[in-house]
Amino acid sequence: MACGAFVAGFAAALAALALPRLRLQNAVLTKELRISEKQVRYVEEKSKGLQGQVELLTAMREVTRVVSEDVDFERILEHVLKIVEDLVEAEEMTLYLLDEESEKLVASAQRKGKHTHFGKEIMSDEGGSLNLDAALEHHDLLCTSEGGSVHIAVPLRADREVLGVLTLTLAVEGTAEEKTQKVEHHERSLREMGKHISLAIKTTHLHDRAVVDGLTRLYTKQHFRGQLEAYFDKCRRHKQPLALIMLDIDHFKSVNDTYGHLTGDVILAGVARALKKGLRKYDSAYRCGGEEMALLLPETTLDGGLRIAERLRKQIQSKTFTAENREKVSVTISLGVADFEPTMDVVDDLISRSDQALYAAKRAGRNRVVAWDKSL
Repeated sequence: MACGAFVAGFAAALAALALPRLRLQNAVLTKELRISEKQVRYVEEKSKGLQGQVELLTAMREVTRVVSEDVDFERILEHVLKIVEDLVEAEEMTLYLLDEESEKLVASAQRKGKHTHFGKEIMSDEGGSLNLDAALEHHDLLCTSEGGSVHIAVPLRADREVLGVLTLTLAVEGTAEEKTQKVEHHERSLREMGKHISLAIKTTHLHDRAVVDGLTRLYTKQHFRGQLEAYFDKCRRHKQPLALIMLDIDHFKSVNDTYGHLTGDVILAGVARALKKGLRKYDSAYRCGGEEMALLLPETTLDGGLRIAERLRKQIQSKTFTAENREKVSVTISLGVADFEPTMDVVDDLISRSDQALYAAKRAGRNRVVAWDKSL
């Protein structure tokens, strides 16, 4: 019994001696754990920061690539808005560009619900809770909060030239601290993206002025020649199909004589808009002079070109235009279609065939589509 009491007392004494050391070890381990947790948080934050930088650089590179590979202003704007949408997870964006004549901001493109809208399709709220004029004059971002949404205005400038404003609506969730961090992160990204978007818009505008017809907004005859030669070479190298449509507005001189040149201009511009709207994204339309236009259809056979031409012919036939005297006017078009053949030596061979088919359509009574064949 005495022996048992001695052992128990000895064990208690050892435990008493070991307890401070265990407490010290526990304190050291707790401190090390806190340090480790801080290090983990630091690494996580650093990793997030690096990931954000990679995403930003990727987005900026994509904007540069789009501008270098495309010349269509609306297609470029669509790509750019999608890039920004993916970068900051924007719910809605509207791009306002400064009109040089009126000196007012005009809604030019809008990205909402994974779709991009232009012109009359835009449902503009004139910046929502943001003051667009203040944003235009401001050299930095403007930001307002409304419920769970954040509205940001990004002023767009290039070489001291004011170009417009990009407005965005972002849904930001989380604690107040998390929301602040997310908004600050998006603001940093948008400042950098704003510079790239501004340069993209200015570059495209300069190119647009050089290669786009002012009245119809179709590409010019000079640009048509260059693009056709590029496609021609590509077809020869890669054995890809290519269709060319030459078209004319029927009896256009009579329209001008009857309703006046202003009405003629309205019809030219309206036909051009309808043609562009009816084409696929990778097709292109050109004004070759007067009422004559050309449509380049890459990777398209003769049969495919005929189907597209007939669809466009029907669309134009069904449209009406308002004359200067408010009278409703309808027009028709004649179209000639030809396709690339490996035996062709120069682009003029393809142009000549399309022209021959167009003249055949006119001789046959107009308002029709004719494909080139050897009998023409």
